[in-house]
Amino acid sequence: MPRTFCFRLALILALTLGSAGLASAETPATVTPAQLAQFERGQNAFERGDYAIALTEWRPLAEQGLSGAQFGLGALYFFGLGVPQDYAKAHALFSVASAQGFASADDLRDEAAKQMTAAEIAKARRIANDCAKTGYKRCKF
Repeated sequence: MPRTFCFRLALILALTLGSAGLASAETPATVTPAQLAQFERGQNAFERGDYAIALTEWRPLAEQGLSGAQFGLGALYFFGLGVPQDYAKAHALFSVASAQGFASADDLRDEAAKQMTAAEIAKARRIANDCAKTGYKRCKF
């Protein structure tokens, strides 16, 4: 079984295991009903292969600091689904999701790093550090 297929399968399982994708690191008090609904619209779009809608739904949530959306957006960049493949953005997104408790992000961040140069890894770390400095609430991906 090709490695890419295995990672896609792992991603789909991680995103499909409920709104756990959003709520894994966030507590119910930190996720509004509107954010949860927006995340689920993105998740449903992802599952049906409508990556442009997933991107539209998840990007604002990721920039607001929701780790499940950061993970999902990272996956879009990692696999080049609806966006140009960008391992640096994926690495940064997986890093901030992981820092907020989304453990599944570690493996894909490490896989992204294997595809990157030292300069690209440094860029990804700068993006993640800048996001962390805002308390993960005003991130730019």
